[in-house]
Amino acid sequence: MNQEKLHAQVQLLTQTAAFVVLVSYVAGFLILSFRNAWFGIMEFGLLRARILSAGVLFAIFFAIGLIAAAKVFGLFSNQASNPPPPAVGAIAVRRRVSRWLNFVLTAMGFSFVMRSALEGFMDPKGVAWIVVIVVSMGLASWVSGLLGHRRPKVSSAFGIVAILLALFFLYRVEDLGLAVVFLWFVWIALMGHFIDPIVRDPNKVRNLNWEVWVACSVGTVSLFALFLYPHMRSYMGGGVPVPITIQFSGMSPIDGSTRSHLWLIDETEFGFYVVTSKEQRKAVLLTRRATSRSTPTTRKTTC
Repeated sequence: MNQEKLHAQVQLLTQTAAFVVLVSYVAGFLILSFRNAWFGIMEFGLLRARILSAGVLFAIFFAIGLIAAAKVFGLFSNQASNPPPPAVGAIAVRRRVSRWLNFVLTAMGFSFVMRSALEGFMDPKGVAWIVVIVVSMGLASWVSGLLGHRRPKVSSAFGIVAILLALFFLYRVEDLGLAVVFLWFVWIALMGHFIDPIVRDPNKVRNLNWEVWVACSVGTVSLFALFLYPHMRSYMGGGVPVPITIQFSGMSPIDGSTRSHLWLIDETEFGFYVVTSKEQRKAVLLTRRATSRSTPTTRKTTC
C-alpha cells in the first residue's frame, strides 16, 4: 500500500512538474512574441533559451502572487471537515475587509522586494514611503483585529480607510514600477478567486466558460508581457535592451561607421535586432555577415 501511494505521489509530482514547465514555456513564447512585436520583430522561434527564461520569470511572479492570495484568503483548501462558522451581515463584511487589508499589506511587502527585479532604483523618498505604508498597514491590521466581533462595522470602516490610505501612500511614492508590481499582485489575487472553485471541485471543469478562461489567461500573460517583462533587468532574463558595441566588417547600414554603440533587443540565428536608443520602437536587423564582432558594454541607465 505504501509503495502504491508513493508511486502515485511521484507520478503526480512528475505530471505536475511537466505541466508547469509546459505552461511556463508557452507563456514565455507569448511574452517574448509580444515584446518583440512591440519593436516590429516578426521572427518567431520555438527552441530558444530566452523563451524559457521569460516563462520562468512569469511563473515566479505568478506563483508569489497566487501563494500570497491563497494564504490570506484561504483559497484552494478543502475545509469540508472543519468548516468555519457562517458569517452574515456586518461580521461577513468585516471578514472580507480584514482579509483584503492583510492582502494589501502582504502585497506591498512583496512588491517592495520584487521591485528590485525592475530596471532603476527607488530614491530614498520612495523607500521612506514604503516603510510608512508597511508600518501603518501593520498597525491598521492589528487594530482591526482588536475590534473584531465586538464592533464589526467600526472594524470594517477602519479597514477600508486603511486600504485607501495605503493606495494614497503608494501614489505618493511616485514609483511607477512599484505600482505596476502591486497591481499585478492584486490582479493575481482576483484570478485566484476565479480559479478557486475549480480547484475545490474539479467536476466544475465540465461547465466552464472556456472563452472567459482563455481571455483571462491571455490577458494575464499580456499584462506581464507589456508592463513587467520589458522593464526587467536583462541579467535576470528580462526584456530591458542590452547596450552593445558592434564592429562591422564594412560600413554600418545605420550610420555609415565601422563601429556603433547600440541597444540589443534580440539575437537570433539570422543576426542582431538593435535600436539606436532605448526610446526607439523600430528594431533593425544586422545580419551576422555584416558584423565581425559584438561586445556587451556598460552604460548608466535610469528609469
